[in-house]
Amino acid sequence: MKPTRGSKNLRTRRFSEVGAFYSITTATVDREPLLKTPTCARLVINVFQWLEDQGRIEIFALVVMPDHVHGIFELKLNSPSKVVHSLKSFSANKINEALGRTGPVWQPQYFERRVRSEKELRERARYILENPVRKGLVMDERDYLYFALGFSLD
Repeated sequence: MKPTRGSKNLRTRRFSEVGAFYSITTATVDREPLLKTPTCARLVINVFQWLEDQGRIEIFALVVMPDHVHGIFELKLNSPSKVVHSLKSFSANKINEALGRTGPVWQPQYFERRVRSEKELRERARYILENPVRKGLVMDERDYLYFALGFSLD
């Protein structure tokens, strides 16, 4: 049986490499701006930092937008899909609790790409850090509050 587009089956034959960098993007269900509150945006950042503290990833760049998240990390353990699963399951419970709601928080699918060069790593990081500026949330990416970096912007 051929897997449908966006299906979990598409990822079953993927190879994950510990020590490689991965770029991920995941969106909230129906692109609802569930992450627009400071509490929810910080929750997502805290979950990424928890994953780092657990030795599963090392954050390179992370931006939490009102309706989606961009992250780049070095994989230290497991696979990107397990990292994203942990991110979504733990944060969904906390976000629902903070917002006094129930139901799904995240769309089931996400975008993942292995970063293959230092140049691509810097370009992708710059792109995600400029996302709040492109969306009109701030004039300068340094003014956006919901990001984490493992490198200097300069």
